[in-house]
Amino acid sequence: MSQVKEAVRVEWEFYIGQGECIKCASCCSIAPEHFRVDDSSAHIVRQPANETEVARCDAAMFNCPTDAIFKKAL
Repeated sequence: MSQVKEAVRVEWEFYIGQGECIKCASCCSIAPEHFRVDDSSAHIVRQPANETEVARCDAAMFNCPTDAIFKKAL
């Protein structure tokens, strides 16, 4: 009998405060699959899809030196 995996609903969305970001790339070093830095600021390239990825994005948010990463409930 094969097991069917249930989809996990992620209830958070992360975003970057463009005015607060200093392009230090701390977020990229913690969660590179979710954050990128370009000439102007960091950006979210992919929202987390499961609780493990939410935890990585949370770590990036808590380690941001300018508190430029935010999350909101969906």
